[in-house]
Amino acid sequence: MAQAKRRRVLLIVLLAVGIPLGVVVLLAVLGGVFVLSGKPQPVTAADRAVVVTIQDLARHMHDFEPVASGETFKKTRYLDGSHQLEYEYKSPREPPLYLRSSLSVEHSANDAVTNYGGMRIGAKVGFALSGKDKITQVDRDDLLRWGDDSHCTLLQSGGKPVGNLFVARKGERVVSVILAGVYFEKPAAFQELMLPILGRALTYNPAR
Repeated sequence: MAQAKRRRVLLIVLLAVGIPLGVVVLLAVLGGVFVLSGKPQPVTAADRAVVVTIQDLARHMHDFEPVASGETFKKTRYLDGSHQLEYEYKSPREPPLYLRSSLSVEHSANDAVTNYGGMRIGAKVGFALSGKDKITQVDRDDLLRWGDDSHCTLLQSGGKPVGNLFVARKGERVVSVILAGVYFEKPAAFQELMLPILGRALTYNPAR
């Protein structure tokens, strides 16, 4: 499930609470201008080090070989100076596996709070609309607590675990990770995956 852009999530929330249509249209236009202001940037080794990649995940799996063609990685710089890294892996072969990991470095901590809240709401709405194979979230903050705000869940389908969702904010940085086709139920294993990457994210400079 792809992360919704922060302005699009905000638009959905505003619609839900009944903001007048004219105001919503204006905000949609402004949000669209903001998103279009994004300029692609070259991805570096430093960028790869601060998001969860399939290579990171493979170290915690048995008999799994990543396929390079399943990866996409985008780095975007926006008009306000914020940056977003978006990594995605879709396994092109069986067994199916999906990973999406992102890091946003916002213009301010207030913007990061808005982005974090939007991700939480966007994930909740997205999973609620996931169709016949409905995905539900079971709170598992015991797996990992990090930063100023964080939320961790075990994703389930038909009552069985199928993945994890982790969203967190520290200062002006917002992290999200979605796993499907593989999941973590033990805090030690999940923290072994996440904590080194989160540590590097705190000192990461996207402008370099």
